[in-house]
Amino acid sequence: MVRRFLLVLLLLGIGLTSSAAVFSSSYMFRPMSELSGLGTLSVRKIVNDTNKGLWLVDSRGQLLFHDGVNLKPAVERTGKPVTGVTDAAMVGNTLWLVKDNHAYSYFPQSASLERHNISQIPVESVIARDNAAWFANRRGLYRLTDTEPDVEFVPFPYPIKLAGLYVTDKHLYVATQQGVYQYLSLDEPPAKLLADHHITAVAQDLHGEAWFGTRQGVIRGNNGALTTLGVNGSQPAVLSLQPTPQGVWVGTTMGLYLMTNAGEIKAHFMPSDYDRYALPDRRVQGLHQDPLGNLWVSTPKGVSLLPAGSDLFSRIRLGDRSGQIDANFISDVVYGGDDHYWLATDNGVFKLSSGFDVVEHIESVGRVEQLVLSDGQLWILQADGITLYDIRLSRMEIIEIPEDIKEQPLERIMVDHFGSLWVGSEGGLYRYWPEFREWMSFGRHWFREPAGGEQITGIVEDSEHQVWVGTTYGLYQFEAGGLHLVPDTAKQGGIVDIFEDRMGQLWIATNYTLQVSQTLKPLKLQEVKLTPEFAQPYCIARGSTGIWLSSSNGLSYISYYADLKRHLGFNSGLLSEDLGSRACLQDNGQALVLGFRQGLLRISEQALFDEFSDEPELVLSAVWVDNDIWPLGDSWSQLRRLPYGASIAFKLKVLPSRSALYQYRLVGENNQIGEWNIVSQPLLPVGVLSAGRYALEVRRVSPSGNHPLALSYDFRVQSSWQVYQALFGILAVTVLVLVLLFFYWRSKLFKVQAQQLKQSVYQKTAKIELQKKQLNASNVHLQRILDVRQHVMAQLSHELRTPLQLTMGLLSDLRPLSQAPAKVDIAERNVAHALHVAEQILSRDVFALVEPEKACEQLVSPIIQACCMSWQVEAERKQIALCLEDQTGADTSICLAPYHLEIMLGNLLSNALKYTDNKGGITVSVKEREQQLIISVSDTGQGMTDQTKAHLFDSYYQEEPQFSPEAGFGLGLSTVKQLVERYHGMISVISYQGVGSEFIIRLPLSVSKAGDDHVSPVPQDTMAQYPWLMVIGEHTLAETEWAKLLSEHYHVTYTRADYEDLILLDDPLPDVVVIDHQVLVPSDEQLLKALSEHFFGGNGPVFVLLSNSARLDAQYLKSVSWADLVLNEPLLGPPMLSKIDNLLDARRAVAVKSRLAAEHSGKVWQESVYSLVSEHFHSSDFGTSAAAKALYMSERTFQRHFKQAFGLSFKDYVTQFRFEQAAVMLKQGDKVADVALACGFKDPAYFSVRFKAYSGQTPAEFACGRVKQE
Repeated sequence: MVRRFLLVLLLLGIGLTSSAAVFSSSYMFRPMSELSGLGTLSVRKIVNDTNKGLWLVDSRGQLLFHDGVNLKPAVERTGKPVTGVTDAAMVGNTLWLVKDNHAYSYFPQSASLERHNISQIPVESVIARDNAAWFANRRGLYRLTDTEPDVEFVPFPYPIKLAGLYVTDKHLYVATQQGVYQYLSLDEPPAKLLADHHITAVAQDLHGEAWFGTRQGVIRGNNGALTTLGVNGSQPAVLSLQPTPQGVWVGTTMGLYLMTNAGEIKAHFMPSDYDRYALPDRRVQGLHQDPLGNLWVSTPKGVSLLPAGSDLFSRIRLGDRSGQIDANFISDVVYGGDDHYWLATDNGVFKLSSGFDVVEHIESVGRVEQLVLSDGQLWILQADGITLYDIRLSRMEIIEIPEDIKEQPLERIMVDHFGSLWVGSEGGLYRYWPEFREWMSFGRHWFREPAGGEQITGIVEDSEHQVWVGTTYGLYQFEAGGLHLVPDTAKQGGIVDIFEDRMGQLWIATNYTLQVSQTLKPLKLQEVKLTPEFAQPYCIARGSTGIWLSSSNGLSYISYYADLKRHLGFNSGLLSEDLGSRACLQDNGQALVLGFRQGLLRISEQALFDEFSDEPELVLSAVWVDNDIWPLGDSWSQLRRLPYGASIAFKLKVLPSRSALYQYRLVGENNQIGEWNIVSQPLLPVGVLSAGRYALEVRRVSPSGNHPLALSYDFRVQSSWQVYQALFGILAVTVLVLVLLFFYWRSKLFKVQAQQLKQSVYQKTAKIELQKKQLNASNVHLQRILDVRQHVMAQLSHELRTPLQLTMGLLSDLRPLSQAPAKVDIAERNVAHALHVAEQILSRDVFALVEPEKACEQLVSPIIQACCMSWQVEAERKQIALCLEDQTGADTSICLAPYHLEIMLGNLLSNALKYTDNKGGITVSVKEREQQLIISVSDTGQGMTDQTKAHLFDSYYQEEPQFSPEAGFGLGLSTVKQLVERYHGMISVISYQGVGSEFIIRLPLSVSKAGDDHVSPVPQDTMAQYPWLMVIGEHTLAETEWAKLLSEHYHVTYTRADYEDLILLDDPLPDVVVIDHQVLVPSDEQLLKALSEHFFGGNGPVFVLLSNSARLDAQYLKSVSWADLVLNEPLLGPPMLSKIDNLLDARRAVAVKSRLAAEHSGKVWQESVYSLVSEHFHSSDFGTSAAAKALYMSERTFQRHFKQAFGLSFKDYVTQFRFEQAAVMLKQGDKVADVALACGFKDPAYFSVRFKAYSGQTPAEFACGRVKQE
């Protein structure tokens, strides 16, 4: 009978133990090896530091300090570790130790250790009370303080075997092996309690009740009964006690117990080989609660941490034991709405209650990938099929799947608002209608993965009944029977989860990031900024005012506005680091359910915010200065001085407990406030700072928007002179030595330079003497050349003059006998001309032809007629018609040197005869225009090419032999141009291949005379009022009606001449030229076309042709293409006036654009020329040819363009530029020889002569005068 009763008690004990174990599974004891490397450390005593942190005494007697991140040994000033410690207590900033059975005081700021000789009997224990340290041995108590040097001794009634010292709010307890002594006041004798018990621990709960630990159990109250903790008759000894708001924690030799304040056992915790978050050992030798509420549990095999807030979590683990889920992993979880959860596992489907009790297990479905709950029916997705489970009827139905669909593994399912089932597989997307049992296939052609192998990871229907399909490539939208890729989701590592919140926002979790779109139509995704470290999202769950995201970095709460409001990392101790399941949700009770590899977690969302509203304390452990670590320990609050120029970083960490989101910034002097940065790692880099005082501020980010400051640390960066004072002394000595060495080196250098200067002067003098001799020799040689040249020229002139004089005599004798005296006269004049030229060559030089000496007034008409008659014989020989049109008066005269007019006209007629074919024509026209003599020589020859026209007036230029077989030396036209320009005239040419050429010379008349056909430009004031219209035709045109109408709107002039009057006019040109077709001959059409297109270009007048053609057909208009407007007679005034006005408006608009473009291009070209000259003026070979090649232009075109832009020749401009630069260099004190070479002159003497001609002073005088002036 007794055996049966004992068996029943054993079974009840096992049941109670199992029940406690189930409850206790919600608590997770984090091994400190995950946080600080304390996993194998056996700790005897843990003490709170005054300035944040923990002091630990291990079982070997070593004193350690833990700042929340690092575990560092306490050292003395010599660097020797503090060992031999058995007990410790913190009073203010002093740590009191029992070391080697003696009393010591340790000052962490200065690392000083001081021994106090209070007794010859070994000291055993120490405790802090009333700002003093109380040491104890078997004889009594000893009171020590920092301010009082004397020791206060309180003896025991008799010697005892001390078990420990303990302090409560009002009492000091001395535990012994036979009871405990209670001191209310040291002036009164103590009261002895519980004399029959060996007291091992004393504590006071939050209600002020004293708890006593004994070898047999726990006693609550001074006179309370003994409560044993073991089962089956065992009585584990109590080793430690720690009251908390959850109850009293009791550490025993058989595990850890949690008891209510009433003394009832609430939970029992034991080590487990299957649970990494269980106790490491059953013997709990120490318990300690830090200021943050974390419970530290010390065992012989290591230290574990029970974070504050662990009681808010409910946890059920995977396993085959009682109270566990008999499965290996959880793939999905759904909320049933009746305070039940459905779990999909590899061992079927489990139904759990809100307290995580297993209510039902459907094992027959095997491995389940996903669950979907809809209208009381549970859709179960398996790898090879789909099962429908009716929850109310507990009936299961296997869905028939076509064979072609079953060939591919099924991946995801979703039930839409129609009740149809969407199925995703490797074969594509399908839709199943349960009512009709029909399957609809959408294929897999819409997959966009280039490499193939794309898999469906999620199917979701939003509130607007749009279907979204996530794959390992991107997000697709189902619309109009097809799926379309959302571009912003491609190449993001694939879709992990899709979720729509209460605000109608769509959240997309990929393998790389989190995106959100505030609208569904259209979808506009934006990236959500998470923690700075890379975080791989796992699952999204609904929140009250946002969403919860589980990721590889922990659990984050994000508001609807995509702001990170809270983050619980794995270092908080609340979360398991094996979060990686897609199973997460929020039930109707606002509880968050998370799946992890070892089970399931549940916590109230409100509890997360309410429980963790207090500011957690931070620990600043060290300062990193470059590569050196400066430990701060408990003295971090003191102002530290850091070296100048070093890279600074601070090691910061929250004590392992609940984790919050923190930000930090740096505040400098003068309120220089930096930006807030997210604390993503313990190391906070601030970089290299300038000298001054700074403050490091760390704040906690609160979901309410109120961000309290959690830490402020002041420090100073030393000034460079303070840091390197010793270096300055060394530097001063070094500078002094260098100065002495420098002066010694300079003295030696001056001697060497003086010697070199003497040698250089001697060499220069010898060189100058050599150059002087060379110049003298060159002068003698040049004088010889000049003598020879004069002798040759005199002999040549004599040889020419003698036969010419004989010819003149013979011609005089032949005149009476000749039948053609006119020809004899011509020959006599030509011989006289030749004699005159020979005389000039003999008397002066070959350039006498271009010198305007002995200029006299000569009549024009006789000279022109005589010259034409002289060339008439040659023209008749070649059967060329030579015509003279002399429109000058008999008294028209011009001031020229003798024979110069004959030379000009003769050279032009010689060229015309040379290039005009037989039976051609040459016309010489002489006119008077505006006190100018206009001589025009036109021919019907072969014309000239553009290249020939470009070099026409160059000396010694000749055409290719195939074009001019009778070419001379190329001096004729060059001589004509020199003579024309010498008399301030102008020469121009109009020539077209196959048509002919026309040379026009303009020379000033000595007597002004106006003719009838004189055409004068319109005065400027008249042009400003009316446009100028010139009519070329008969004077009868002025009597027509249309001419009278034009006179009312234009300034009209008439001329009986032809189109050549336009060429003879200077600016301004007429605005409109009206030409009567009757004054034109057929050969004029080609010249007028060339005149309109090439001579005037786009800047000429508007040409209007008056035609009497019967019809204006296309062929006729093509022949008169030079005309801008063709009017057929009879003419009507108003239409003619309107057409001319339109043409003038269009021509003016084009002219404005051309002028603006020309001005811009001209400025650009001038800048390029100036840059070219500035770069190459120092080169003596730089000239017109080099500049033209550099600008990709012909030399003649470049000269003409340059003179138009700058108003002088390029050679003169370069010379002027060189002298300007030379003046600047001379002002700066440069040597004359260096200036000459730098400005492109090879010979300094020649440079001096040219510079004197330029400035009126020699270079030396210019430099000296400039210096004196300054």
